[in-house]
Amino acid sequence: MEGITDGVYRRVFHEYFGGADKYFAPFLSPSGDFRITHREKRQLLCDLGAPYTVVPQLLVRETETLAPAFEKLGGFGFTEINLNLGCPSGTVTAKGKGAGLLRDLDALRRLLDAAFRLRGDMRLSAKTRIGFASADEWPRIWGALRSYPFAELIVHPRTREEYYRGGTHPEAMETCGDAPFPVFYNGDVFSPADAQALEEKLGFLSGFMLGRGLVANPSLALELRFGEGLQAQKLKAFHAALTCAYAEEMPFQGLHGRMCEIVSYMSCCFENPKKALKAMRKARDAREYLERSELLFDGCPLKEEPYFDPLGLKV
Repeated sequence: MEGITDGVYRRVFHEYFGGADKYFAPFLSPSGDFRITHREKRQLLCDLGAPYTVVPQLLVRETETLAPAFEKLGGFGFTEINLNLGCPSGTVTAKGKGAGLLRDLDALRRLLDAAFRLRGDMRLSAKTRIGFASADEWPRIWGALRSYPFAELIVHPRTREEYYRGGTHPEAMETCGDAPFPVFYNGDVFSPADAQALEEKLGFLSGFMLGRGLVANPSLALELRFGEGLQAQKLKAFHAALTCAYAEEMPFQGLHGRMCEIVSYMSCCFENPKKALKAMRKARDAREYLERSELLFDGCPLKEEPYFDPLGLKV
């Protein structure tokens, strides 16, 4: 999740919660010779040597970008790259990247042909949607994708036009039952019950990619794997540690905006959080922000079954 799950977040999250097999960094959209910004390089390098696996995402269309990208990322020490075929942003799809590739299967095949020819020892995975304008496009897209030796494929069963609106279409993924590679599900997995229902419907799934649901309930991966529910004091300690970590990286204005966004997700874990959130948004420095956060973490009880509601994000 761009703007939230950066290297600082991954490091602190893994220390306090974890439960994930790997983390996917927000995508890089490089030029033909794979120039990356100082900020992007800093983000990539902060994950190296960490006690967890990070996979960088590439958002590309031009095949000439691939060789320098693989060489540089391999030189940094990464062993897997994820090709982003699902980003729905209008500025991205207008360039034929991300989900824009799904409406041009010839361009998609050219990119994948070149990627697997040039990858060397690099593992290649991909994340895709089920169509650009309609889910009816999925059989053709799946027919193209299944012919490549992906390390794994992550499917978000919405179209580009749907963005993140409405429900997902897991029934479209029933065609993936004969996949020659592991298939993972992404999209609106906000509770163990969600995951269980999908596993019953799609018995071939190898697992889940968690996004908004994990930011909202940082214990979700642990609960899916080990049945470990959310603990109030652990969540409070995580929030404090994350605030302090960002205080070392950015001025208060940036820290405050970042933490208020993260807490807007986590607020789904609490009963009646509105008053506490309002107070936290009015904090004038990091010390005052942490003091006011006690109104949430000590003053609002945890819900018995936290569940993220995308429509309630601006509580």
